[in-house]
Amino acid sequence: RPVRATLCEALRSDHVALVGVSEEQGECLDRMWAECAEFFAKTAEERAESAGALREAYPSKHHASQSRAYGYAEVKTDAGSSNSFLDTRLRLKQNLQLELQPVMDAPPTDFASAAAASQQVLLDVGFAALSAAAESLGMKVSEVAPLVDFPERLAPGATCATVHRFAHYGGDMGVDPVDAESSVTFQAHTDGTWFTVIPCAAVPGLEVFASAEHGWVSPERDAAATGRMVMVLTGEFLQLLSDGEYTAALHRVVRPLGDAPRLSAPLLMRGSAASGFSGGARDGTLVARILKSDEEVAVASPPNGAGGAPQKAPTDAKALMLRRIAEARAYKVEQELNKSGESRTQ
Repeated sequence: RPVRATLCEALRSDHVALVGVSEEQGECLDRMWAECAEFFAKTAEERAESAGALREAYPSKHHASQSRAYGYAEVKTDAGSSNSFLDTRLRLKQNLQLELQPVMDAPPTDFASAAAASQQVLLDVGFAALSAAAESLGMKVSEVAPLVDFPERLAPGATCATVHRFAHYGGDMGVDPVDAESSVTFQAHTDGTWFTVIPCAAVPGLEVFASAEHGWVSPERDAAATGRMVMVLTGEFLQLLSDGEYTAALHRVVRPLGDAPRLSAPLLMRGSAASGFSGGARDGTLVARILKSDEEVAVASPPNGAGGAPQKAPTDAKALMLRRIAEARAYKVEQELNKSGESRTQ
């Protein structure tokens, strides 16, 4: 109980918590990092050939709520470096075996098993955090479990909404950033998730906006975190569930210094598209509409102008969520691909 209370306190106040994993779980993450490094050691052409371009699992469905994109994408930055992304999702085959998409025949041959095992570790961490948050709100774990899109609950042939994204952020190409803002390689945004669960990387880069007083903080750097620690960032669905008691983490990625690239492997823990909330003032239809979203909503700049302090949620958190989704600038990797003519079909 004390551990859960401490976790919830960190999520409320800082929007991020650092969680240690067991030795066995850490070994899964170590294996994942090794396979991730091997994949990104390839040339861009080899990566694209191995994983295929970013594509839809359900190409006949164009609405964002049915989006289940997976595959490889590369984005050039204004600084001249390149950011690369591999989105993976689990699919339940007709024989009831889970399969990692995209299917890659070329090396690293162990990528699929390593990615699937690490995804389970991150899902376990994320669901433990959701269970703790739900209990702090006076809810039962059994009430929130159906709201999470778990791979093992998929219908045969279905692809999971939860996405495990592998990212490679290029270094600064020897160019010193003019200021802190010019070093940002992935702009400030919040995620349409319950939680975004991110293993701490060897090269720090993720920053979370903690408060007007503390500004942007680096959990990886500030905690001297190891690869066997995991960051848990609050998402928009949790903000909705809690009526603003928990607010979504505003976060960004800054470029690595020097030539060393940064690898990252966030798990975006999505909501079940078939679920809605019940009870109280929560509108099941409205919630279901938001839960179906596969969006990562971004803000052009931190809310509240000077100081960039995230706004406190109003009493009607649902109205806030809709306003943010309607007004905020969508910042998805897939939309960034419009620059290179490879964006997915919406």
